[in-house]
Amino acid sequence: MHKFYSRRVNFLPAAPEPGAMLRQADAALLIGDPALAYSGPAEVYDLAQEWRKFTGLPFVFALWMGHANLSGQLADFTASLAFGLAHIDDIAEEYAPKLGMAPSAVKVYLTRNIDYSLGAENLQGLKALLQARA
Repeated sequence: MHKFYSRRVNFLPAAPEPGAMLRQADAALLIGDPALAYSGPAEVYDLAQEWRKFTGLPFVFALWMGHANLSGQLADFTASLAFGLAHIDDIAEEYAPKLGMAPSAVKVYLTRNIDYSLGAENLQGLKALLQARA
């Protein structure tokens, strides 16, 4: 907020309930399912879009890391990812009602909005984020 919007902010921990959050603060940060399901009256900014607007780079929201000697668990993670990607339609059907979204919208989110790789451009974005925080 300071680097890109010249605003100093105070962050307060809160449960991901937008109404309660906005009664305590001027803004709320929602991540994951609560963000997907939000349909309230507040103005919404997508962090990934804002980051790309200012840096030209993708935003890395999450990263799985582990010690090099855990290669067996990495193989399990890779297999789990492949299984999930092969069952996108099933996942979309299951989670759509929970999110109040159409299965097609969940599928678009899972296939177009999320990049499951950590290629050179994503690493560059991650490095830029770490530098911005310094």
